[in-house]
This record gives sequence, C-alpha cells and structure tokens, in this order.
Amino acid sequence: MTQKDLILDNKKFECCDSNSESIPPPPCNAKNKKGKLYDFYVIYSEEDSDWVSKHLLTTLEGTKGFKGCVKERDFIPGTTITDSILESIKNSLKVLVIISGREPKDEWYDFEVRHAIHHRHDSGQNSFVIPICRENANKSDVPLTLRDVNPCYMVSAHDWEKLERALDDDNSQ
Repeated sequence: MTQKDLILDNKKFECCDSNSESIPPPPCNAKNKKGKLYDFYVIYSEEDSDWVSKHLLTTLEGTKGFKGCVKERDFIPGTTITDSILESIKNSLKVLVIISGREPKDEWYDFEVRHAIHHRHDSGQNSFVIPICRENANKSDVPLTLRDVNPCYMVSAHDWEKLERALDDDNSQ
C-alpha cells in the first residue's frame, strides 16, 4: 500500500460517544534524514484533538508528507502511557506543544511538556520543542518552561510554511 493509498482509503469512523472523525493514518515513512521514527510528536489536551486531527495532521502529514505521532493513533495498547510518551518523544525529531488559550484538562499534558524539555536539554537540540499557539492563544498562555522558545502562531498560511521549515531536519540544531 502506498502513501497515496492510505490517504485515499481514509474513512470516517464513529466512536460510541463522539461524532468526530477518527485521526487519519500516518504516512508510511518519516521525512527526516536523521533516522528518527517520527518527524514530530504532538502534545495536546483533549479539547484540541479535533483541531489536531482535522488541521494539524491533515496539513503536516497529508499535504506536507511529514510523519507525526499522536497518542490516540500511535500508542500500542497494553503498554504504559508513561513508557509510550517517553519512547515517542525520544523517537521524534521535534515535539509540537499545542497551546489553545485555555487551561489543558489532560492529566498527561504537563508530564509530556516536562519530559520534552528534559529531552531537549539532554540532547542539546535547542529547536527540539516548538510551541504552537492556536488563534485564541497568546504568549502568556505558553507554559513558563517554554517561554524562552519562539512560538509558532497558527493564524495564516504563512505560519504553516514557517512550521514546515522548522520541521525540516536540515534546519535542526
């Protein structure tokens, strides 16, 4: 099956308690040349899951060809959440932290952010964590531990181009 087949075969699935679309399948291979399994890992709260699946993944995976990792789709059932988070962060070229302007209700959000920052320091890769500010977010919504990092404000088409450049491993530090 080719990457194009995966996108064309994308179907809507309904969950018992939700009318939202399922997260689309990922591309077969990551785009990066550094041997990482994923081009990016996404940290987001449950309230942002529709935006992540319908906008972020559709654009970055479907249009731009990057391979992302999101917990609902890529974590293996039966493994601990902690191990899945740590392995996914370690196996990703970058970590995208979605900031929406409201307090995250996801119990794992802070844990994921802390470990992404810890990995950033251990790896010496300054551009490892990228705060993604949605349209209602501002600089004060960015967690204190990420305020030294330039966020990407997702309000225009130009912002998607900036994010694409940031995910390009040729620009990684």
